[in-house]
Amino acid sequence: MRNYVSKRKKELIEYAEGSSLPLESVPGTAQVDFGTAPFQYHGEVIDLPYLVMSFPFSNSFYFQVFPSENTECLLEGLQRMFHYMGGVPHRIRFDNLSPAVKKIRAKGERELTDTFERFVLHYGFQYKFCNPGKGNEKGHVETMVKYVRNNFLLPECFITDLDNFNQSQWKLAEEDRERLHYDRKVLQSELFSEDAQECLILPEKKFECARREEVKADKSGLVTVDKKLYSTSPRFVKQKVRVQISYNEIVILNDQNEVIVRHSFVWSKKEVDDLAAISTFAFQTSKSDKVQ
Repeated sequence: MRNYVSKRKKELIEYAEGSSLPLESVPGTAQVDFGTAPFQYHGEVIDLPYLVMSFPFSNSFYFQVFPSENTECLLEGLQRMFHYMGGVPHRIRFDNLSPAVKKIRAKGERELTDTFERFVLHYGFQYKFCNPGKGNEKGHVETMVKYVRNNFLLPECFITDLDNFNQSQWKLAEEDRERLHYDRKVLQSELFSEDAQECLILPEKKFECARREEVKADKSGLVTVDKKLYSTSPRFVKQKVRVQISYNEIVILNDQNEVIVRHSFVWSKKEVDDLAAISTFAFQTSKSDKVQ
């Protein structure tokens, strides 16, 4: 009897501390997290993050690979998944990702980043964040992050065009559902149909997953964006310029919002070194090439 009481007391303490919280398994709910995997890119091996959205009810998932874990990549990934599946999960659980959470306040309240808050209002879903240090609260997506890495991203995949690579991953995720659910013993694809039916309707327009900042060019006309260097023009040495940042492109603008130059997002060390070596380059500024 004493042993039973001791064992039961331990179980209750563990439950109270959240160590055995049940996973969400309601149709139309999702969990989101990033993972990292190695890729072959232009002759070198680089680590790239991939975003996974998992659906605990159907044991299904989507994933997309990105050059960064910044706000633009997070929102671009979510938006792609919403529009590919034709709906928005009504509740999504996240870890306390810095692109989404600016600050954790008392009593578990979160101060959201401005862009993420506008994204939530645009798509209308309910968000939930894990308690700090309680990764088990999003245990399903953590399992799917490992599953995606081991079954789709290893050994190292060769990438030349990231958008083309990502386009091919939709079908792989859908084919993976054609197996029996580990518990319900029906096809996961059938259960995913129930997930989709419980999703919210998409808004008419997509969200602009980009942000703008004002930065100052150095003595070589280079600017630093997300800790990486990008060239502007000798005309803008030590001057302020505007930058528009999306998941795959950095656009340098003058104070009239005219495009100075467009850069693809820098991924690798070689690309950083190449850009850092550039102090002057030929460019053209066209008033017709204007970002609205």
